[in-house]
Amino acid sequence: MSRRARAAVAVSVVIPACDEAALLPDLIRRTARTLERAAASFEVVVCDDASTDGTPSVLENLSRLEPRLVVRRRARRGGRQVALREGLQLARGTAIVTMCPGCGVVPEQVTALLEGIKRGADVVSGRRVRHGLCTFQRLAGWLRRAVLGALSGLPGRDWGSSFRAYRRHALAALLRGPESSFMLPDLLDLQGFRSLRVQVAGEPGGRAVPSEDDAAFLGQRLAESAAAVIRQRIARRRAAPAVLLPERSNAAT
Repeated sequence: MSRRARAAVAVSVVIPACDEAALLPDLIRRTARTLERAAASFEVVVCDDASTDGTPSVLENLSRLEPRLVVRRRARRGGRQVALREGLQLARGTAIVTMCPGCGVVPEQVTALLEGIKRGADVVSGRRVRHGLCTFQRLAGWLRRAVLGALSGLPGRDWGSSFRAYRRHALAALLRGPESSFMLPDLLDLQGFRSLRVQVAGEPGGRAVPSEDDAAFLGQRLAESAAAVIRQRIARRRAAPAVLLPERSNAAT
């Protein structure tokens, strides 16, 4: 990670990366160019999840050219969730945006998320029409929405979105929860925060072929997320005032 002194900024964009040498230069340049027009100050935080391709050298070269780029390299691979969470903990922005390389995100659409934050939302999820998804991904998305929506009583239409903007205090509330809960902004509704979904444009492509790790990741994430929702509901029930029932009379009728 850079040793430059880091002050608070208006916007942080956090990007988890693993073997993304081909995608990062364009993604970072376009993101920085967009934020130069949209934010008073910003930083781009990339957490490299122990890449084995040219990602480390690409990020090193980019950091020489872009002083607002902050790089953290993990020694051991932990997965996208772990890398994203570590990047979020490094972020210094008042508003914090998350995006993932290779997911068809248009960096210029960051402005749509930030506009939602300006309108008063605590978390804004970017919703786009996703073409080219395989059957596994469609079924996985349906399963997440069905199970987590049923448990929480919330629509849960964007449980899997990685393109989001958060107010700092709302993100802090999610980061205090279980490892995967920060991926579920609808949990903020249970805590009284305001969430918003906006339509965003998407680029064609993205990863459409699942691996064995995808199935393991889905199972782990679903279990952790369901547990987080259940804990939230239990906490709300405990916090609710008790209802006293009238005592039954012992007199014979």
